[in-house]
Amino acid sequence: MERLYDYAHPPPLSASTMFRSFKSFRVRFLENSSFQQRVSLFLLSVLLAGGCTDRSGSLEKPNAEKMLEELGAPKSEVGNQPNSPIAGSTDASTGSTDASKREPSSETKLPIPADDDPRGTPKDAKSKKERDPQILSSDVVVKDKERTAISVDDPSTEWKRELRLPYQVWEMTFVGNAPAGYSSRRVYASNNIDNNLKIELESTLHVQRSGNLVRQRLEVKSTERTNGTLVSISGTLVSGDIKREFLAVNSGNVLKVEATTDGAKTRTEIKLDEDVRGPFAIEQSLIRKPLTSGEIRSVRYFDPMIGKIVETQLEGLEFNRSSTMLGQSMELLEVSVSNRDGGLMGKSTLWMNEDGRVIKTNFPELNLRVFQVEEKLVNEFSKTSDLQFVPSLACPLDLGSNGEDYLAALNQNESILYRLTHAVDDPTSIISKKTNQRVGTVPIARTCEVTLYRVPKDKDLPVGIEREINPPKAAKLSSEWCDTDSSIASEFFATFTSGLSEDAAKDKFLTVEHLRQAILQKFETIEFDREVRKLYQIVRAKKLDGFEHALLLASMCRKSGIPARIAIGIVYNRDESKPQMRLHGWTEYFVKDRWYPADSSQTGSKAELDRMKIRESYADSEMFLEDVLYVANWLNNTKIRFVP
Repeated sequence: MERLYDYAHPPPLSASTMFRSFKSFRVRFLENSSFQQRVSLFLLSVLLAGGCTDRSGSLEKPNAEKMLEELGAPKSEVGNQPNSPIAGSTDASTGSTDASKREPSSETKLPIPADDDPRGTPKDAKSKKERDPQILSSDVVVKDKERTAISVDDPSTEWKRELRLPYQVWEMTFVGNAPAGYSSRRVYASNNIDNNLKIELESTLHVQRSGNLVRQRLEVKSTERTNGTLVSISGTLVSGDIKREFLAVNSGNVLKVEATTDGAKTRTEIKLDEDVRGPFAIEQSLIRKPLTSGEIRSVRYFDPMIGKIVETQLEGLEFNRSSTMLGQSMELLEVSVSNRDGGLMGKSTLWMNEDGRVIKTNFPELNLRVFQVEEKLVNEFSKTSDLQFVPSLACPLDLGSNGEDYLAALNQNESILYRLTHAVDDPTSIISKKTNQRVGTVPIARTCEVTLYRVPKDKDLPVGIEREINPPKAAKLSSEWCDTDSSIASEFFATFTSGLSEDAAKDKFLTVEHLRQAILQKFETIEFDREVRKLYQIVRAKKLDGFEHALLLASMCRKSGIPARIAIGIVYNRDESKPQMRLHGWTEYFVKDRWYPADSSQTGSKAELDRMKIRESYADSEMFLEDVLYVANWLNNTKIRFVP
């Protein structure tokens, strides 16, 4: 039964929409040993037991812009599950910079597939179908007055024959309706000699620990035979400043495990029975032989996070049409999952397609859901959410003994000189040498001098600035970041160009200045708050940061036939009592034989000497966010000095 709307025709979305929801929640782990064991089991269940989609693309390929529109879930619905080890928090002290300056969201609940309430079924609610308790230690289960035998997964056959290598799956984890993390898993053949399979997992989960938002990073590399027998496995789990590493090698059906937690090593040996597989065993079992309705199957595997053998029981329920995050609804089999680790029990539900690929998973006790998604959505969200963990978006600016000299130079000089030092990299090869910047070397390690010039219209550019005679095609075309083709872009353009005389429209400089002033008057400017929205979101906003101003102005320039791109760098922050330069984005447009800077987020018409560009972007792909993240991280090792 479909919920919320038909996912075959989803509305627009971007990862930045998801990020607004991400910023409004926190995942809190209770600090007790029994739960830590359950979390370890849960992590691998979520991150390792999901299904894979063949790269041949048997599923309809969705538009990443149209998966999760309106992600602003009410705070009361995110976590806060009674007696749940994971709860949501809206503590502003752990939120991102300037989040309070954003206008209230007009968006509705996140319409992610809701086949099951992530908070569990109310006690007084009657389920559609009575299900008997799962009895893992029994040979049979009584189900609908029939005796159904529990089959043990047969690992003697290969699961490789059902694959087209290499293949990869991407997934996103949600707490309630808020995104909490993402993961990718890749399977490929190791070489032609041993014919083993390599499985690599990378995942990121954002959790709250001691009142702070922490990024938890898990990397696992497994070598297995083609039937799933574990040869070796290694991995690293980094949660804030806590690091755990493990390595396990199968020697004669004895798994020798060595784990290191913050320098303390432990060693153990675990005997592996013939039916025990690695941590990907559930996925392998379902792909090798898809579960059928009414079938009950037992799977045993080694969980490296807790160093134990775990037994899982899968019960196939019914096939139903179910919504997904892959751009369409699908016929999926609902599967009840029971895990047992000694005396600890865990319950979850997964939905698999007819090929045995797991499309989504629900952990009701933890208020967690995992969905298979397209790579583009994961990549975009990962860049945006990673900005949350950049220590600072500013770098110190040394103005010398008299700051008035700097302000006078900005207003009166034709050029200005900065000396930049980086703690790690040689900035000479990193700082952009285009538009109006000249970079020079100095006899000091990891230091360079950058001279900023006003861009002249009637004389040659100074020596040392790279010439760009013809702008690339990307500076003229519509893209997902610089939209010129949509009806929204056309409506904006008509609004901004109203009042532009016919003569002024023929002058590209006057056109850009008219657009800049129109955008400046319509939108209030705020500091960059670690989020970048797109045009269909900007149209509903009242406040924009520098990057959003830059994208909008660049879009309107391209709509006017003027090539434009985005400058990513730093700008002097006049409002701070302590001199500093902050991460910022602005527009550059091309006329005749050179690029000119323009900034609709600032009242002054000149945007030349108070900023330094690290790199430029044509905003034609997901690499735009990657560039922003790179510059943000790079700034944290940077110091700048004004040279009078």
